[in-house]
Amino acid sequence: VIRMTRPLVVTSVFVGAPTDGHGQHQVAGQMAQEAFAAAGDPNRFPEQIREGLRPWSPLKVYAHVPFFSATPQGMYDYATDKYVPVRFFDYIHKTWSSQTPSTTLEIAEGDYAPATGLTYLQIGREGLGFQKSQNHGIAIPPPAAFASAYHRYDSRVPAAEHEESFFDGIDVSIGGIGSLTPSEPDFLKSGLAEIAKLADQASSQYQPDRPQGIAPALADGLGATRALIGRVRAGNLPEPGKSDVLFELGVKEEQFEHALAESLGLSLQAAVMPDRPQGPMGPFAPASPTFTIAIPGQTFGVQATFLNQSPETVNVEAVSLEASDGKAWKIDGPPDARQSLAGRAQTQARFSVTVPPDAALTRPYFTRPDEEQAYYDLTDPRYRNLSLAPYPLAATVRVSYRGAAVHLSQVVQTVERIPGLGMESQPLLVGPAISVTVAPSAGAVPVGAASFAFACTVHSNVKGPARGTLRLSLPAGWHSKPETAAFSMDRDGEDQTVAFSVLPDSVKP
Repeated sequence: VIRMTRPLVVTSVFVGAPTDGHGQHQVAGQMAQEAFAAAGDPNRFPEQIREGLRPWSPLKVYAHVPFFSATPQGMYDYATDKYVPVRFFDYIHKTWSSQTPSTTLEIAEGDYAPATGLTYLQIGREGLGFQKSQNHGIAIPPPAAFASAYHRYDSRVPAAEHEESFFDGIDVSIGGIGSLTPSEPDFLKSGLAEIAKLADQASSQYQPDRPQGIAPALADGLGATRALIGRVRAGNLPEPGKSDVLFELGVKEEQFEHALAESLGLSLQAAVMPDRPQGPMGPFAPASPTFTIAIPGQTFGVQATFLNQSPETVNVEAVSLEASDGKAWKIDGPPDARQSLAGRAQTQARFSVTVPPDAALTRPYFTRPDEEQAYYDLTDPRYRNLSLAPYPLAATVRVSYRGAAVHLSQVVQTVERIPGLGMESQPLLVGPAISVTVAPSAGAVPVGAASFAFACTVHSNVKGPARGTLRLSLPAGWHSKPETAAFSMDRDGEDQTVAFSVLPDSVKP
């Protein structure tokens, strides 16, 4: 991940010691330091280099000073509710210490963030409150002074013993990108200066109630960044250096593009089209619910709506719909979506979509056979750095403004009516037409048992009637009553439970 994202600084909440608490916390602290040291070494994980990544050496690495103080009893380990000896290991320099890591800098998390009306600590605690699986939520503290202490484990740039920022001694300006090459040519220096000037201009002229005012500067910045990328790519900058400069300019390109879309209030929405049109109440009617899970072979409609909320005119170059699984989806849409879109106007594109018979089902790319296995098996390593595999369908619109092209993408959504919440949008999924769950999912059969109860619940994603027969796959000599059971469902999302009595012949311990 360090080689992919190329950070200047690595920080960790944990130090890799028992004071971190649970084992995964300790390993996270250990990994942060070890990865800091390994990422820049081309001899570590050389298969990544062969696949196209380049070594990258972050400049500093920090970890949060442990929360618990040293006492005559030692340091408290909340995972075991015991005190442990005061011992810390520096995984970079391979040294032990019996002293709590010193404080290099403090982050004032109690500072006020005016745009939110909260302190940074309150924002963090609100986020922690969503971790309800462990702590059932957590209270948001009142505003108060609060600081988090960090210890610096290593630095590849000159650094003072006490710092004011993680970035002390590091040039984080746009012009600092030029330092990534051993000898910065004049065209790179002047190009970076131009990009920095346009970014500063947009920042200084920004008005929250008139964001479109900085759109011209952002468009010029985007164009200047792309022009400089072209010159660097065509030039003869040496490696290492050329690819690092291109990487950072690519980040700037994404930032300019995103900022330009936000300043113009460009919005793209893509959703499955409902079976029934909107009712007579028009815009005041609630959204019509749609199906939520598509099945192989199904045909349905998708509508993409692009809205220009600024007073500026933009040019719509193309609207497309793409599947993520690489299968042969049939997608029919408008032949030509190009048009000039005036300010505060919208345009729509409708697509007919047919799911291929071999479409990939929407599921995590990781799994494990049971909870005893302490790690997950990867079923598709391509997605190992994503939270989930990509959703099945996404719409993309390409627009231009003052010669600068902007791309917006949106995962296709469905609409579901949830009691107590109302109409909720969720990404479209692809699932099997029929699925089965069993209860109990595991158990023990007593020796001498004449029979035991077993139930199967059949779920239908078919958009209409579904009929079939259910039978149990049983060990040799076992039987069930009934031997087979017919199921019949009339609508999408319907469940039907079938009860069996299993007769286990010849049960042995």
